[in-house]
Amino acid sequence: MGGVGTTKSLSSTHVSCEFISSSDTSVVIVNLGPSDTASFDILRTQSGGGGRTIASIDGFGAQAFSVSMNGVVRGFAVLTPGNALYSVTTTFSLSQDEALVRALEAVP
Repeated sequence: MGGVGTTKSLSSTHVSCEFISSSDTSVVIVNLGPSDTASFDILRTQSGGGGRTIASIDGFGAQAFSVSMNGVVRGFAVLTPGNALYSVTTTFSLSQDEALVRALEAVP
């Protein structure tokens, strides 16, 4: 990967980071912040439509779903048992995305 393309705080409790490879072929946008089940359900509903398909991901956080476009996963969201939200938009595979969030969860 190249480096951090953009880092901005969405509020005092949310952070958004965008990482772009030096060749601009890989993009990862990670949004982190507090959430709850009701807000996560709204995010799930709003993430569908416009040609996007939503699918549940079992065994990842308290709740998780992927977002696909034309059969290719392009992101996902996970709500942890502690009510932290990780929302990832990426050109990586779903397994690479999950590994990224699991690594972020391990950071104290």
